Amino acid sequence: MKKMIWVLIVGACLACKPSQPDVSTEFVGVHRCVGCHMEAYQKWQRTTHATSMQEATPQTVKGDFTKNNAYTFGGVTSTMSLQNGRYYITTPGADGAQGTHEVLYTIGDRDTQWYIAELPGGHLQILPVYFDVRRNTWYNPVEGIIASPSERPLDPGDISFWMHFGRNWSAQCFDCHASQIAVNYDPDAGTYDSRWVDLSINCETCHGPGQGHVAFWERALTDADAAGMQDTSLVNLRTLSSEQSVELCAQCHATKRILKLGYRPGDNFYDFYEPVVLDFEGMWPDGRYRHLAYNYTALTLSPCYTEGGVTCLTCHPSHGPEVKKKTRADFDGICMQCHRDIEPREHSRHEQYIACVDCHMPPIPEVRRVRVFDHRIASPVPANTVRFGIPSACGECHGDRTPEWAVEKTEAWWGKQDDYLLQTAAVALGRQGNPMAVSPLKDELLDLSNNPTRRASAALLLGRTRSSQAVSALLNALKDPHPLIRAKAVEGLGLVGQARVVPALVPLLDDPVRLVRFALVPAIENLGAYHLRGQDYERYQAIFAEYEQASKEVWATDPYVHAFLGWAYVRRGNTELAQRAFQRALRIWPGIEDAARGLAQIHNAEKNDR
Repeated sequence: MKKMIWVLIVGACLACKPSQPDVSTEFVGVHRCVGCHMEAYQKWQRTTHATSMQEATPQTVKGDFTKNNAYTFGGVTSTMSLQNGRYYITTPGADGAQGTHEVLYTIGDRDTQWYIAELPGGHLQILPVYFDVRRNTWYNPVEGIIASPSERPLDPGDISFWMHFGRNWSAQCFDCHASQIAVNYDPDAGTYDSRWVDLSINCETCHGPGQGHVAFWERALTDADAAGMQDTSLVNLRTLSSEQSVELCAQCHATKRILKLGYRPGDNFYDFYEPVVLDFEGMWPDGRYRHLAYNYTALTLSPCYTEGGVTCLTCHPSHGPEVKKKTRADFDGICMQCHRDIEPREHSRHEQYIACVDCHMPPIPEVRRVRVFDHRIASPVPANTVRFGIPSACGECHGDRTPEWAVEKTEAWWGKQDDYLLQTAAVALGRQGNPMAVSPLKDELLDLSNNPTRRASAALLLGRTRSSQAVSALLNALKDPHPLIRAKAVEGLGLVGQARVVPALVPLLDDPVRLVRFALVPAIENLGAYHLRGQDYERYQAIFAEYEQASKEVWATDPYVHAFLGWAYVRRGNTELAQRAFQRALRIWPGIEDAARGLAQIHNAEKNDR
């Protein structure tokens, strides 16, 4: 989810929950930046970064809480109201009973706006009706936001029902809808005490902690001895590589798993995050997103990024909107900076004007309420529509024509697209665990000219085939210089499940990247930690302890991690820790069957012992 706001005057609402000792004092908040950086601040104020999350006030709430203030979907009615300057939504809870909840915070204000209430135990929950700002109407999130478009509301037993774990801000959205957050979850009590520096994506999210920067300039302005000193407290973003620049945005604009909090500009991205790859069901097998997700993985599949050095800043200004909104022709100009030999009108083969983005960055129609565009910057492949039902840019404009017609046109202009089709088929078969995927996926993995995301995807999907024929390629990938590929090769070997590969994993016990080390834990637990001996086992135990620590910090709210650890403790014979882990998992999400099964097994064993 997303981000930001506020001003120097009064420091108004800068931290709606003020910083506590559990939020780093290295960060000073956006109000300390305004005095010296007013121009950048004023641009930033007009961005969605500045308004991604705000306190609910008459200035920030876009929804109609007074006239068009009731919405019924699938027989479920929610009613909105405004009372004494406060906003409320009355809606059924998980037990079916109507409840009235005060709206404390808003998320977003450009395309759609979502509303947050606080339930007992500090649970910040996203309420079940959203507001479409452009269409000025209420809607239910299953109408094209959190799942494939549906004609019925979520069942009260669904994990994404508004009162449950799947819609808990402190578990799902916190890292991108405020800055420098500590959710302070107590896994035994099941309570949150979420704190943040700014309700926005603030300056320090991209530039790093500002305490040293402020202190330097405060001294420089008053201390004659400071003359000639240089401020080195902030990372000079101009020194970042194109990869690091994109990763800086990917803190929020990636569909990912957080491995550790505290990422700063220029850090190793894979020490802090695990981005999704092509096994992710939120993407079509060709990498096109199929519901609301973030753009990083798609961009990493694009030759414009991997070969051309395109970054987010190529198209998006860093501090805010430009003087005028870019037109499609403006984007053509950006593309022409590299593709100088292409004349857009001639290249498109269309009589009418077709912009580069119309074919290569079409909108994602499955997301009905938010304007999301395909960031793979890929060629349309209507053959994928025929074979796999994947939408293509051709169908966006030519809805009255069949995909077969589009294939015929495309092949007449550009030739056969068999390579694209085979690439997509390999992913689709790999997701199914079909052994027919092994050969093409091995080719994908072993082809060093392929981009890292595609090769890492091939490694993981090879594991899903459970085929012994995949092992040699996966073992080879353990030595790859890219950490995402090494990590997914480890994960793939864990899925194949052949214990003989454990010795090959030993060198990675010293891997410098957290993503790779953490990938070893489920793999080795699946293969059998008892295959490690002596110092190797001790080194593994140190990684397991690091993994356990993450379960108390950044993963404290993840029920699946607690359930996994519960079974690891069962294998170690520590039923006390196992029982506690399973209970923590069920406290977060009572529907997690793996944890319930683990508790039942422990209780049955204890009963038999007695």
